[in-house]
Amino acid sequence: MGTLFRVELYAEDPVAAGEAVRAAWARVHQLNDAFSDYAPESELMRFCRQPAGTVVHLSPDLAGILRRADEVNRLSGGAFDVTIGPLKRLWRQSRRDALLPAPERIAQARALTGWSKVRLLPDGAAILQVDGMRLDLGGIAKGHAADAALGILRERGFPRAIVAASGDIVAGDAPPGETGWKVGVASLDDPDGLEDSVRLRHQALSTSGDTMQAAEIGGVGYSHILDPATGIGLTVRRMVNVIAPSGTLADAWATALSVSGPERSTVPDGLKFRFEEASAAGAGAARVVHRAWPSGP
Repeated sequence: MGTLFRVELYAEDPVAAGEAVRAAWARVHQLNDAFSDYAPESELMRFCRQPAGTVVHLSPDLAGILRRADEVNRLSGGAFDVTIGPLKRLWRQSRRDALLPAPERIAQARALTGWSKVRLLPDGAAILQVDGMRLDLGGIAKGHAADAALGILRERGFPRAIVAASGDIVAGDAPPGETGWKVGVASLDDPDGLEDSVRLRHQALSTSGDTMQAAEIGGVGYSHILDPATGIGLTVRRMVNVIAPSGTLADAWATALSVSGPERSTVPDGLKFRFEEASAAGAGAARVVHRAWPSGP
């Protein structure tokens, strides 16, 4: 999944805690083997190599995450779309070369994308309807894996734990004597989250933005976050923080809201978010916060 995972937990038995953490890491590696778009032999990539129209029976892990991706795609009006793999590959190369993709190459990549080209069957099978499709679970897999790791720690008797996967954080029971785990909240002016924080308990926080990964091409800043509707990286600086009941939902909705903004999506109950964008370029630019959650969610 291309990121670092970190675990904190409270335990009286360090040996049992160590075994629990190793079991959690094993589960994360298992999910990476299923979800990675970098590993050629991952389950996801083997699925993508099947000829169009082939019915492929998926593992419960892959089938489950695709069902959740389907749900977020629908509610976000297509802003969250895991079929954008061909566009992601194109833009990774463009960012390295500092050159915009040619319009015809964007058109070719877009012809291989679109959630409507995926069919999920009731028995856990799925069909890709166009040859050359490449799914990319980067906007949902880390949160899902953090959920799974926390679940293993809870099963092993360590509910007072927190799992962080880069900008995706999933919290279990609160630390002793606390109302929740104190977690910094990033903003456009404070990308390290040093000035603002929330307390999380049985919740997840995901952050999505371009403060660290924007690339300047031809004097324009392009985000690593792509709009599926255009095939082009966002050019408006945005920072989105989402608090949700699970890391899977928080991760996916942080990506979706980065693309769509609050107005274009039907955000489900149980989610809180803060959407922030720069209304002008340069230092000291005005910030527009469309919605902020109350302190101490």
